[in-house]
Amino acid sequence: MRAFLQKLALECRKTQYYLCLVGLTAALCGCAAGNGAQSAPAPEVSQPSGDASSEAPDEALLVDPILYEAGGYTVALPQDWEGKVLVDVEQNLENGMITVYEKASFEQCRDDWGEESEAGFLFSLVRYDQIQFEHYLSAGAGGITVFARDKNDYCMERFPTDVQYYRSGADPLYEGEDWSDWCTMVEQVEDVKRDFIARNGLQEYDGSEYYDREFTYDGEHRYMLFYPYYDEPDTARENGFTWEEAGWTLILSQPVKQGEGGIWCVERWFDNRYPDWYLVFPTGSGMASADYYNMLQSEADETGESEFLTPEGAAMAWAKEEYPQRTFSPDSFRILEDMPATQPYK
Repeated sequence: MRAFLQKLALECRKTQYYLCLVGLTAALCGCAAGNGAQSAPAPEVSQPSGDASSEAPDEALLVDPILYEAGGYTVALPQDWEGKVLVDVEQNLENGMITVYEKASFEQCRDDWGEESEAGFLFSLVRYDQIQFEHYLSAGAGGITVFARDKNDYCMERFPTDVQYYRSGADPLYEGEDWSDWCTMVEQVEDVKRDFIARNGLQEYDGSEYYDREFTYDGEHRYMLFYPYYDEPDTARENGFTWEEAGWTLILSQPVKQGEGGIWCVERWFDNRYPDWYLVFPTGSGMASADYYNMLQSEADETGESEFLTPEGAAMAWAKEEYPQRTFSPDSFRILEDMPATQPYK
């Protein structure tokens, strides 16, 4: 599922390219808040940082770019964007670094529809630490994708999930020189990201170490059936299915120590009715998974007791964490002796 979402994120960006190429006039951007993550107030126009170009030659670097210092990184924008964009490096939503709007779309939309309206969103760059990145992997949110990392942070791109181009009174909207310029700018966002990676000495990264692996953790694994409605059959019937039909398959592993005495965790799951994987991380702990599981293993080693020392106990703990208002009996969980006959898409 997460690999699919990564591909979908790229396809959302490509959709704008496609519209640019064929000049479709469907799916008007209107003046909705771009992708739900942008604040309504007009961004302050941030000033370029001046001559802070990288000394390292690289074909990925933009020629004579406009440079901004943002979140400890240098962001370069194409020179031909001068005067065409509104740049905000002050937003700090989820470790935001920089947000860029196409100036004409942003201003004309507000002139027509008021200060609460918004168009022209091109992209934002944000950085996530390990905890935030694991939240992202677990949630699979749209409109954001990872594209680079360094030893501490993951660099993410927020992008619009609809076409943000706007011109007051234009009919047809998706034609003309301005539309062509917009399409070029959308395509140039990929150049901005390539420059960002090269200029800041980052590693290109797409999260495939999580998406493409069969398991999150090496070592021994257990498959388990979980029936979330086993103890609530009436609720299942009210929703149009039986408790048997609403089974989930959990994959459990030992993330720290293998064999006897090693704690277990749910590392991913899928609903047997739908072909979608869901990665699991202990996001409710407020800790990175490695730190959290090491803590649990240390506690188990010291006391010799922990609900996480058995697959059944770990599955029950996970279910209670996910659904704190519900109760589950041990019969809701059933260890599978073999791999499930049907595997979901990864």
